[in-house]
Amino acid sequence: MLLEYLIDKNNIDINNDLKKLVQSLILGDIKLTLNRDIYYESWIYQIVANKKNSIDVDKFDYLRRDSYHVGLNSCEVDYHRIFDTSKIIDDNLCFNIKVKIFINF
Repeated sequence: MLLEYLIDKNNIDINNDLKKLVQSLILGDIKLTLNRDIYYESWIYQIVANKKNSIDVDKFDYLRRDSYHVGLNSCEVDYHRIFDTSKIIDDNLCFNIKVKIFINF
């Protein structure tokens, strides 16, 4: 609904198929774009809302924003390293277990 609102409010000219794709990526739901002329590999739906392991850009955003607002300036997340060491294995977005988030209290 928020996407619909932003599209309408900002008079964004977007075709319905592209809008459905964006909605499905946000929801992490490949079913919304099935039977379309364009094929996307299933791992792409794990970027924003990862239903397989819950590691996604939403969680990274929460970690960064929330740690800042509660005063945890020592919460260090090396996002570049996380993304640089990620791989697609068996059509799944996988992260290196050795890459950790450091929080010092």
